[in-house]
Amino acid sequence: MLGQHWGPFTGAVGVIKSRAGLEARYRPFQETEAPVLNRLELIGQGFDFGRDAVFKDRHFTNPNYTAGARVKVNPWLTVGAQAEDIAETTNINGVVNVSFEDKDIAYLLGFVSFAR
Repeated sequence: MLGQHWGPFTGAVGVIKSRAGLEARYRPFQETEAPVLNRLELIGQGFDFGRDAVFKDRHFTNPNYTAGARVKVNPWLTVGAQAEDIAETTNINGVVNVSFEDKDIAYLLGFVSFAR
């Protein structure tokens, strides 16, 4: 995904689930001091615009649209919910994202490419 931030809005284009797509994110309470509201993010995605597939005798022709909300609990944990494939089946899912970052390993791996 390649994108740009415009204040509380973020727009991006790229590959979503192996298909070309668009993504928009909005942080409505980014500037507030409220402990949870300032970490809320609303997300919308659209991808697979040329979809023409058949699964279990059902023909899917509409693009795959996803909408949801996420809250960043702390720097390494994000939770939320989203509705996927809204135009066809509307599956509701929970989202839990755990991110680990180790700057020491990234620093060392940066040297590996120069070593021979």
